[in-house]
Amino acid sequence: MEVSEYQDGTCRCIVWRTKDEGWIDVGEWIDAMLAAAIEQIGETGDAVAAEFLEISFWPDRGLLMVFPNSADQRGERGDMVCFELASQFLKAEFDRVSALPEDSAQLKELQGIDRSLWIAVSSALRSGRASEKLAAARQTLPLKIVGYNYNLGENLIWLERDGRLVL
Repeated sequence: MEVSEYQDGTCRCIVWRTKDEGWIDVGEWIDAMLAAAIEQIGETGDAVAAEFLEISFWPDRGLLMVFPNSADQRGERGDMVCFELASQFLKAEFDRVSALPEDSAQLKELQGIDRSLWIAVSSALRSGRASEKLAAARQTLPLKIVGYNYNLGENLIWLERDGRLVL
């Protein structure tokens, strides 16, 4: 795993690049990244306005992004910190499935990647290290959790306050 940073305007972006080899590795990295992100969001000046913990999945890039957001931003990112998990495994899975003939089997495979990712996120938020950091952060911040998928119809994935998936 390699951690790097870059600046995107006023936003500090922290990137975790992983050479994970399967869903177990992905789940462990998601938990570690979410735990670090939640802890650091609570420490930033931007956290004062953080009503939401926004989690976005970009399957075509194997990228999971996490950042604080407030209700008045209405989708506009004005955050001061952003966390990215760039997974070689997730990217390879998307590429593998994208090479299949475009039919219902391909769509089913893409939905399987999507579902497995959100199950890993939910597991981390409910019982992983991220759950402990979330409980601590919620002592001072509301941090409602919201998730978005991109490239698969760009749908909204709501997670319960405790991190359970709303299906």
